[in-house]
Amino acid sequence: MRKTHKRILGLSGLVIVFAMTIFAAWLPGPDAMAAGSVTDTITVRVVSAGPNIDVTAPESGFTTTDSIKEITYNYENVNTVTVTVTVTGIDGSTNVYILETFTPGDSVGTRTVSLDMKDPRFGFGEYVVTVTGANTDTGGEDGDSISFTHIPVTTEIKEDEKTGEISAVLDYDETDPSIKKVEINIYDKDGNLIEGISPIIVDSPTKIVTLPLAEYGLEAGDYIVTTTALGDDGEPLYKDYEVDLNYKVIDVPTTDDVDVPDTGGLFAGLNISRGDYLITGLVAFFLVGITGLFFIARKRDNKK
Repeated sequence: MRKTHKRILGLSGLVIVFAMTIFAAWLPGPDAMAAGSVTDTITVRVVSAGPNIDVTAPESGFTTTDSIKEITYNYENVNTVTVTVTVTGIDGSTNVYILETFTPGDSVGTRTVSLDMKDPRFGFGEYVVTVTGANTDTGGEDGDSISFTHIPVTTEIKEDEKTGEISAVLDYDETDPSIKKVEINIYDKDGNLIEGISPIIVDSPTKIVTLPLAEYGLEAGDYIVTTTALGDDGEPLYKDYEVDLNYKVIDVPTTDDVDVPDTGGLFAGLNISRGDYLITGLVAFFLVGITGLFFIARKRDNKK
């Protein structure tokens, strides 16, 4: 009777295992579950009825030392696009150049054009890039533009919080052959040149310049630092770049303020502080105590 029960229980267990295996086989795998959980993102772009031009990058109104910029724009319902560049140089003269003329093959699209300001026609100055699109079939037209300034050098002032040392970190294209030297001048808040320190002239490709303000005993206060890139003839390549400097005089502690006991005699010139004496005494006391305990323990062992 017991063998019959065991056989029935064994067969029932096999049936249950078989059923669970079939059920598991029909379950969806991890890949199927993952695929079902993915959310599709659909971007909807509203197209205007007439010609439309939008410059999307970069944003207008920036200052840069980079000589190459990528201009990206969207166009809609145009069959001709013209990109122009207007440059106002250091002498105040303004010139307009055609960067490219493009014929779209579709009604809607995005295009990027590269502007190389090392081109002898361009150089340093104020830039306005204008993109104009026209539909010659309908007679409609649209345009968009951005403006920015291309300068040879910019400056960031950095201060060492521990020593108070001030440095001018220069940003310029050291591969640009037109930049030979960089001149740094320091003015007070009223615009008066701080002579003696100024001018500081360094050769390219120097990027970090220490300003010796403490050496000249400059008082704490607000100052103006100007940076100018110079060419082969020593003349400025463009206008000065100005940054503000808030100078703080930091007192650096010296050994004169350290409490050093007058030991006289042999130790008079060692410049050892009271703290050093205390630490040395504690260490010596500890070593003597350990040595004493060691000898006492040995004597006890010998007596035994």
